[in-house]
Amino acid sequence: MKKKSVFDNPKLKEIFDLEALPEVTLEIKVADWNKLLEAFDAAPDVNFWIPGDFVFSGNDHIAAQKVPNVGLRVRGNSSRNRPEGNEGEHHNPKNPVWRQASFALQFGRNVPGQRFESLSRLDLKFIREDPTRIREVYSFDLYQEAGVYSGPLMSMCRFFIHIIDGGAKPAYFGIYKLKEFIEDDYLDARKTYFGDDNPGSHIPFLWKGDNGAALNNYDPSVIEDRSIYDLRTNTSSRKVANAQLTSFVRNLVTLKGDALKNWAHEAMDVKLLLKSYLINVICGNMDDYWANANNFNFYFNTHGKFFFIPNDFDTTLGTGWGIDAGTQDIFDWGNPGHPLIQKLLSVSDFLHLYISAFYELTNANDGPFYVSRSIHRIENWYTLIRPYLWDDTIHLACHNDEAGCVLQLPNKNHQTPFEDRPAWWTSGGNNRDYRLLERGRWNFFEVSGDKERIPQIHD
Repeated sequence: MKKKSVFDNPKLKEIFDLEALPEVTLEIKVADWNKLLEAFDAAPDVNFWIPGDFVFSGNDHIAAQKVPNVGLRVRGNSSRNRPEGNEGEHHNPKNPVWRQASFALQFGRNVPGQRFESLSRLDLKFIREDPTRIREVYSFDLYQEAGVYSGPLMSMCRFFIHIIDGGAKPAYFGIYKLKEFIEDDYLDARKTYFGDDNPGSHIPFLWKGDNGAALNNYDPSVIEDRSIYDLRTNTSSRKVANAQLTSFVRNLVTLKGDALKNWAHEAMDVKLLLKSYLINVICGNMDDYWANANNFNFYFNTHGKFFFIPNDFDTTLGTGWGIDAGTQDIFDWGNPGHPLIQKLLSVSDFLHLYISAFYELTNANDGPFYVSRSIHRIENWYTLIRPYLWDDTIHLACHNDEAGCVLQLPNKNHQTPFEDRPAWWTSGGNNRDYRLLERGRWNFFEVSGDKERIPQIHD
């Protein structure tokens, strides 16, 4: 197994350190907080930014510090929440009802050039409906364990919100995830890996794929739809970017046999792509490109080469719906109308790369997905976070009829169990039975990593 990636920005491994559990506090004035609540009520899907201070401490490698006047907003799609109270309510300083929400931070939005330890942006994600607390953390970390540099970095923190002139102490929102934002910082940290340290003649373009970004239709009405293909960098050159994406999709859809093989060798790092996507599959990610044409980024570098970038792992390791995440055919994982992986697997040399990646990740000698190694990492994280799952006066409670969680006095609501099982809404196959720490027939790592899923290995 390869060593973990070494990024051009050495600060990344210090910021996203899974052996640390720093404290992160957002200090916000009550007037600004109320503006955020009002804006959410008026248009919950619109990004409304307010100012606040970002306070960081508790990491041995990074000095405690306050980054003043950062931009912050609520983020998320189906997980997007009003962070306090009910519609129409302002901050309640005496008896606040907090709801877990995810936040996007932009350190230089109000102070141009300001950064936090070299980062211009950072995402704070609440742990949505996952009793184990670590499914997404595990999945993103697996990219690093496997030496797949395209995976964004993620770590955990203890998260507080402090309405500084609201008459209350900081509110503990629980264990949150710190996620690397996929944009300029992400690309700069991987410039050498992406081949941009020796730049070519192409304009580099980073895209986000959502809402049916299947890479199967090169009609201009689809390529130009920003709700499907959202260009995130060099947006002033959208026409050039559209033409490049159109050509890529046309070749992917129409080429076959040797023509497909030769084009793919030139157009992408096939080995990296298939290994990266195999991680999606063995983690059982149902809300991704292959299944839902959703939740992914992709990048064309300065040489015109395509790179796939994973983006979301909330529905993994047994949490999901429909198919059985541990036993679904890994060669026919998702929607056959989403051609990127299945077209590549139609080439025998590429199929062999995919199979080799499965063995590399799951073998008993040094495979990072192998059950004992997976359990060891999870148990270490539990040792780290367990003392901080509950506060002295407040705790978290998720309810089945809402995505968010309410923070109140313990006798005012219901606990969210911290236990080894999938989310309450999980369905399909054996998904509800899967466990991460309990060995045996329902251990997800044992089932998903079973070599019987790859009979060719034994040929």
